[in-house]
Amino acid sequence: MKASRTAAFLSPAIVVLTFAVLSGCSLFVLEPSLTPDEYLPNTVLVIVNESIYDQTESRIKTYCTDISKDGIASNIILLDPAEDSYELKLLLQSYNGKAECGFFIGDIPPVWYEQTAFGTYEVFPTDLYYMDLDANWLDTDSNGYFDSHSDLAIDFYVSRIDGTADEINFYFDKLHNYRIRSNSTPVYDGAFIFKDDDWHKNYRNNDFGLDSIYGSVELYQDDGNTTKSAYLDKLTSGGSEYVYQWIHAFPPALFIDVDDNYEIIKTEDIANNNVKGNFYNLFDCQAARYTVNNLADYYLTQTDSCIAILGSTKTGGVYYPVEFHKSLGLGACWGAAFKSWYNTEGYADDTWFLGIITMGDPAVRPYHASGSDMSKGSRSVTDIVPVSDEEKEKMYINLMDFAPSQLLPEDLMYEIEQSLHDF
Repeated sequence: MKASRTAAFLSPAIVVLTFAVLSGCSLFVLEPSLTPDEYLPNTVLVIVNESIYDQTESRIKTYCTDISKDGIASNIILLDPAEDSYELKLLLQSYNGKAECGFFIGDIPPVWYEQTAFGTYEVFPTDLYYMDLDANWLDTDSNGYFDSHSDLAIDFYVSRIDGTADEINFYFDKLHNYRIRSNSTPVYDGAFIFKDDDWHKNYRNNDFGLDSIYGSVELYQDDGNTTKSAYLDKLTSGGSEYVYQWIHAFPPALFIDVDDNYEIIKTEDIANNNVKGNFYNLFDCQAARYTVNNLADYYLTQTDSCIAILGSTKTGGVYYPVEFHKSLGLGACWGAAFKSWYNTEGYADDTWFLGIITMGDPAVRPYHASGSDMSKGSRSVTDIVPVSDEEKEKMYINLMDFAPSQLLPEDLMYEIEQSLHDF
């Protein structure tokens, strides 16, 4: 009975794509969608859940001092835990034109959205509600979840960090050490791309423009090196500043396909192995679903090196991050690069991208990206052709359910079930 129950609840939870190999290249245009004065925000609103402020105040003030050295002003705002997303949105709107960025610290209200994506009904948190301050969001059936919105464009980007006061303090200590280049938070070299079995043929041998930022881009895309041990060996030995991984996931675990079965990396494995990566782009379904136990939180608050995350709260992920990488390489901070990517690519497809968020400091810049040759305009690079409407249709047609056939540990089953009912 347990085996059938596992398959029954897993099969609708996450879907994956199998799409045709894309080929060809085009010039990587160095003109970004951002102007240079948008690479860093002028002002960050630091929105803190009032219940944890006393325990985190000194670290938050150190953060504000640190970003001031980059010419960034800050405004600390304490949010009453009783206030909801509507009241927070009103607050953000009152700062329209006075701040470009928000950093949510602690338990800040999620905004829930419902839709049918890839033939599956889903409800998930979306931070994009906070990022277009003029957009209209509707709950047409009055069930408590938004289900439609006007056209979106990010004009105020946000990111978040959550956890206990101790975990948040640990993160800010790590972030401070990264900014001052202390050895306490190592800055790793190079980029690491890990594409598991279902994506071995997609964008084959392509580094998505990362070679314009990093002198070394290590690519794992074959059966022999897309295993749990290979992933952990890479990220517990040398490490990488930037990690871009394509792996099946639920919020509390990665599932790496090996010989028609799955090797599992749970959140505690991330912590226990203290994986070495400074920045992560998680093409891992629901890995950033911050309303439950999730992988992104563990990278950020349970390892010595992770500073920022790009991930999804739902099925989906950023499969074409060229604009994101280009903006980073030209000197944009993490949140501004997300804004550039979303306003160029993400806005066009809610089914893939309405759950994409950033976590960690939105105003931080990867060290090697901000100092790259690309930021000086001295390297010419190429990139792959974007996904056409025809290819996207093929992607949808070829979707297949992800459902591990093996029995899962009882604790993992429980956490996955929690993620299916957190709304």
